[in-house]
Amino acid sequence: MVNSGVPNDAIKSTNPLTGIFFYPFVQKIVYPWLRRRHINFKSAARITFGFFLLTAALAYAAGLQQLIYNSGPCYDEPLKCPASDNGRIPNQISMFLQIPIYSIGGMAEVFCLTTGTEHAYNQAPKSMRSIIQSFSIAMAGVGALIAMAFTPLAKDPHLVILYAVLAGILMAATIVFYVCFRSIDKREIEIL
Repeated sequence: MVNSGVPNDAIKSTNPLTGIFFYPFVQKIVYPWLRRRHINFKSAARITFGFFLLTAALAYAAGLQQLIYNSGPCYDEPLKCPASDNGRIPNQISMFLQIPIYSIGGMAEVFCLTTGTEHAYNQAPKSMRSIIQSFSIAMAGVGALIAMAFTPLAKDPHLVILYAVLAGILMAATIVFYVCFRSIDKREIEIL
């Protein structure tokens, strides 16, 4: 991808920056606006919405990767063809098209991680809060292990398949999550 002199790692910084700016916007504007309109947007709905955002980010990544594969000079073998001048000439598509992936991911984290951590902490007995938080961190580790199972697909020209499969799995997990936990939103939860 064409980086216009910007380091590749700079794009990834849009994720935390989005979270930093989006969180206060959600807390100070979106949630009060929803409450004034009596729209029930409690824990399970927030997490489900965050999962939908992550699904959209992965679907966008799959589409963007296909766009990369459709661009020259090397098409589905970026930096590997003779026209790339020994890997110095990337496929002619802007690296900045990746910004929505990381930005949408940052927005999703505001809904998923923040809400999930807050809900787990508030619903746990005081003597169990540390254990509950450690389970949350352990689940992130399990997620990383599952992601490692997909690393054989993480090479050209299979990246479109990888992102599409992950988007499909996340969509299925989102539906299962909502079906299993929507009752949390139906009952009033008293915050400790």
